Amino acid sequence: MSSNTVNQWAMRLAYHLIRVYHGEISEKLCMKLASRGRQSLPDLIRASEMPASQVKQALLLLIQHNYVVVYCIKEEEEGQRGPPKPPQYLYEARVAEMLLILSPEELT
Repeated sequence: MSSNTVNQWAMRLAYHLIRVYHGEISEKLCMKLASRGRQSLPDLIRASEMPASQVKQALLLLIQHNYVVVYCIKEEEEGQRGPPKPPQYLYEARVAEMLLILSPEELT
């Protein structure tokens, strides 16, 4: 069995466990993040085709369980006038770690 096949099965198992313990919306959001890589919240809302409130709630849950990591990008421009630009937040699924994070207690 190739490592690619093993990775596909591991990802399917991770998504299944997310669905069982955290619901279909969390699973769908996790799959979108994993397939598209780092995304901003507006991009994630558009890609998921779910209401913004559901995306935000599921994203918060995934972050709290360390299934998703948040990156803060702050652009600084020399000689910039006016108020500074707000930072941009990017979200990324931690698929490789999901199976490790789900403890044996959660699986029983």
